[in-house]
Amino acid sequence: MTAAAPWAKKAHLENFAAGEPASMAVALLSPRRIKRNHRRRRRCASGRTVYAYVLGNPISLVDPFGLLAYIHCKGNNIGIYLPLSFHGDGASSSNIGRAISAGQSGWSGSIGGFNVSLNIQQVQYAPRSTNSIEMVSGPGQSDAGAWRTEPTWGDNTYVHEVGHILLGYRYGHDSLPGSIMNDKNLNGTTVLPEHIKAAIKYSGNIVSGDCGCGN
Repeated sequence: MTAAAPWAKKAHLENFAAGEPASMAVALLSPRRIKRNHRRRRRCASGRTVYAYVLGNPISLVDPFGLLAYIHCKGNNIGIYLPLSFHGDGASSSNIGRAISAGQSGWSGSIGGFNVSLNIQQVQYAPRSTNSIEMVSGPGQSDAGAWRTEPTWGDNTYVHEVGHILLGYRYGHDSLPGSIMNDKNLNGTTVLPEHIKAAIKYSGNIVSGDCGCGN
């Protein structure tokens, strides 16, 4: 079942006024913001409309081309909103909940000089979309599009796979010390400030705020 829309929780928008990072991200998709942006057809410096990643229809929240995340910057506060859909034989509410919780936890908090908050929202199943995740029952190796319910590296596997989505598939793996994006051993690894910078620069994400891309 699709989770409740984030703007249904009044506290999110109240906190947004105070600059709480997660609310910066979810407020971009509030009904009021949707109507305003749809009417004005705001464009970023790149020429893309704010909702280009869903073909100009923000109500669908379906991402057919892999333009996956909203990132809002306010100083060192980074709010990230990531819509994902889940399917497969392992796509139970408990397995999905575990994966979402792990991903959000791993990509939130104080990361270098950034204060980051990731909000993963479960949306309707979009079979041909990059943001569709197959949950596969049992142990084994996961990849960006197919997550095992008994992953090799535990919850760190989900943090790693979320990284592939936020950074884009071309980012691949890295060899930075302690990096969650290495391809050898994920034990004791974490998200690094270099990853946050890469997510902001990734052209597949919609970025606003201090980047100069119009709020």
